[in-house]
Amino acid sequence: MSERLLRYASLPAARSWLSHPVSHQLVDYYAGLRQQVGGLPVKSAIDLVQLKPCLPHMVVMDCDIPADPHYRLAGESYIHLLGTNPTGRPYLDFVPKQRQATASAAYVACMAHDCGMLTRLITTNRFGHEVTCEVVNMPVADDAAPARPRYLYVTLVPQGEAGWDMKETGFSQYRDVSERVFVDLGNGGPLDFVGRTVEPAG
Repeated sequence: MSERLLRYASLPAARSWLSHPVSHQLVDYYAGLRQQVGGLPVKSAIDLVQLKPCLPHMVVMDCDIPADPHYRLAGESYIHLLGTNPTGRPYLDFVPKQRQATASAAYVACMAHDCGMLTRLITTNRFGHEVTCEVVNMPVADDAAPARPRYLYVTLVPQGEAGWDMKETGFSQYRDVSERVFVDLGNGGPLDFVGRTVEPAG
């Protein structure tokens, strides 16, 4: 599958690309926080009380080594969808080998540009059932190094459950990305990605 690549000039402009209330909650909170602090927020500035509806669907990805992100925390719904608790494990453990280089490059791009990333991701469980998920990735700095993005606060929610039995358990892979959107948060974003042009949108 060849993913569609887009870029938005701002987070408010990119919001219309999203459809799920959980996605909107994270985007709205994060946009307001960036405006409040005047740029990249640090981890201690994130008020999880205000993100309560997002928490079951949320993970915190530690991108201290951008090419090799690790799960720092994972919410219950995320764990249920994945079929296992990924906390402490490398993200790439859950990505098919043929897509790992592209997945790694996406995290490098987010950290290099302090930009957001939205994706429509097709996951597949061990029974072969699949579901398309809407994913929001927003960069956050470590308090000890406030000028450099380190974490991604991520929400992942299924867009529909056709062909997917949520009672089934077992390892799920992030099989394909159908659309990837980079969002300029004030410091630019990639104009090309893995040798392909990222097209301007809306």
